[in-house]
Amino acid sequence: MRRNASADPLPSDQVSWSARDGDAVRRGQEFGTLSGSARSILVAERIALNFMQRMSGIATATRQMVQVGAARGPDGGSRDVCQVRIRV
Repeated sequence: MRRNASADPLPSDQVSWSARDGDAVRRGQEFGTLSGSARSILVAERIALNFMQRMSGIATATRQMVQVGAARGPDGGSRDVCQVRIRV
């Protein structure tokens, strides 16, 4: 199903990002701004916040797993990452 771009509550020219995709951001860091009518912002706010929170949580968990996988073992070598299968 195609959406009409003019029906979007926040057209892309009203959003300005100060961080790029993949950049690490800290709690409280501003990474973008948006402008528009209060109505259009409020319509999109909850959906955007829920989406960004979910994606940020996935990115944080992925980064933590990569850091564990990259950690050095007690003998100085890299740790092996084992495949684990769970039967249900």
